[in-house]
Amino acid sequence: MEWVDLHCDVLYEVSRRRRMGERDVIRRIMLQDLRSSGVKVLVCSLFVDDQGVHRALQEALHQVWCLLEEEREAREDLMVIRDRDDLRRCLSSRRIGLVLSMEGAEPVQDDPELLRFFRSMGLSFLALTWSRRNRLADGVDLTRTVRSPGGLSAQGVSALETARSLGLALDLSHLNDPGTEDVIRSGVPILATHSNCRSLCDHPRNLADPHLEAIGRRGGVVGFNAHGAFVGSDDPVEGMYRHISHLALVAGEAACALGLDLCDRFDAFFHGERRDLFMSHREASQALQVLGGRLGARSMGRLLMDNPIRVLEGALPSSVPSV
Repeated sequence: MEWVDLHCDVLYEVSRRRRMGERDVIRRIMLQDLRSSGVKVLVCSLFVDDQGVHRALQEALHQVWCLLEEEREAREDLMVIRDRDDLRRCLSSRRIGLVLSMEGAEPVQDDPELLRFFRSMGLSFLALTWSRRNRLADGVDLTRTVRSPGGLSAQGVSALETARSLGLALDLSHLNDPGTEDVIRSGVPILATHSNCRSLCDHPRNLADPHLEAIGRRGGVVGFNAHGAFVGSDDPVEGMYRHISHLALVAGEAACALGLDLCDRFDAFFHGERRDLFMSHREASQALQVLGGRLGARSMGRLLMDNPIRVLEGALPSSVPSV
């Protein structure tokens, strides 16, 4: 069973470990788990935490450098996917593919033209915000401290147009509702790499049915997020089944994917209290095998590979663009 995970914060963990002198991090701490679970393609987010926002571009560049070094150190096992040809080569090889996304556009908020560099590294999905306000838009306000929340700013619209010109897909997972509606109205390709259904679990990080429907209508996908607070069920299989079934009903079976956002597996995020449904990709794969008995082989094939690969093919450049 091979599958795609549309959202993982592995680069944040790798960057932290490499700064402490570690090398070959993915192969040492993740490869066995990824291989045993069947993960074939892993979308790796460029994420900058609150403490790093003041130097967001430097942090993102360091994470890109870490990704390239990890590929160099484990070339027989890992490959960075920069374009559609790379994706095809990955799918026909034994290597696990790593794709770049950007979770919060603080690294480029002052100069969206910098997206061209990240695009040359294979950046496919762009989330204008993480769950905080920046100069481009308001993210989901988890702290409920944002006054007068709004949608995209003029700078955000400019960044969106640059993203459109580069062929990037806009990731709605961390945008608030007004920003989500602004992006939907713009007509750019859209998806939500790691969000669930708000009608089943009333959390602001989940998406309302009209937004799910819009993603499906526009050919995008929504990746099921395994963070417990976004699921509303302690039973992993039941939680996945409920959200994926509802998504299929509202947005269509072609909109169903996985973006598990497994943070508990990383030292940088785990603080002794389990918050995710799964502690590893292998643990997730065991639940997915049970889920397959409820959804059926055809639906599982779409969920695990067909749908996310279709969206990746659309968001990756046809060839590596020059900077």
